[in-house]
Amino acid sequence: MFVTISIQTYNNANVLRQTLQSLAGLECPEGVEYEILVVDNNSDDETATVIRQSEALLGSRLRSVFETKQGLSHARNRAIAEARGEIICFMDDDALVDSRWLAEHVRAYRDHPQAVAVGGRVVLQWPDGWTRPQWLSADLDGYLSGVDLGLDGHVMRYPRYPFGCNMSVRRDIAEQIEGFSIKLGRKKSSLVSNEEKHFFHKIHEMGGQVIYMPTALVHHMVPATRLSRKFFLRRGYAQGISNVLFQTETNPGNGVLRWYVRQVAVGMRLLGEATVGAAGCCLSRSGSARFSRAVRITYCLGYLVEAAKGAGRRLWSRQR
Repeated sequence: MFVTISIQTYNNANVLRQTLQSLAGLECPEGVEYEILVVDNNSDDETATVIRQSEALLGSRLRSVFETKQGLSHARNRAIAEARGEIICFMDDDALVDSRWLAEHVRAYRDHPQAVAVGGRVVLQWPDGWTRPQWLSADLDGYLSGVDLGLDGHVMRYPRYPFGCNMSVRRDIAEQIEGFSIKLGRKKSSLVSNEEKHFFHKIHEMGGQVIYMPTALVHHMVPATRLSRKFFLRRGYAQGISNVLFQTETNPGNGVLRWYVRQVAVGMRLLGEATVGAAGCCLSRSGSARFSRAVRITYCLGYLVEAAKGAGRRLWSRQR
């Protein structure tokens, strides 16, 4: 078996160095060869230097390509096109892998020959000197790519799906479903997401089996810049936008005026429910519960605004 480990990176040179260093300690299972492919997505910091310096540590396994089309989905699709492995293991440029990470992904495919994709556990690693903020509840960990579905492996049932910080897929399947949607996913500072949800929606539609392997472990280094209330409020708002975009991407028939008008009504209902819930939480002593409700409100606002924009675009095109 040949495996491609793919890291997509954009202007994160210092953290990328730590990620690449963690890969030097990987245990390689018998009968497995692997490569490490870094996709540099238009970085203008010291990323190229870090990659070059890491060759001394990782040797000929390490190679890189430069992807000029901006966006995480473009970078991942470039990885699919460039990968030499029959399995592609995706990880983030700010993740530290456990020494058994590769071996556990491989074991999942060997134990489950019908599996087309595997997701692992992602433990959040706070910055040096930090602990979890008191206002941050565990239900928001997903916004930091935290994944913990228990310590027992199992078949993942959609809409549960792996996160890109720690997932693998058979290359032929990734090619068959035409990779990741370029209409979704991060682009520079944008927090729009759901490209992974869309990817696994397509796998679900084709009946593909996805395995959760908790022993395939990575630690996701959380930057201090994301441990602010402002980040989570922005992230919630962007998720609302993302969920509208996801629905139009999975079913192009949704993107008509009538559908957008219905979604405006849905957004207003969700916002009303979230506001009532937040008012109830004001009586709670739990600051984390109150803040979680505030994030939910921003999510609903994002959903409502994106639906209204879509309706406006369709109405404008009708009048022209």
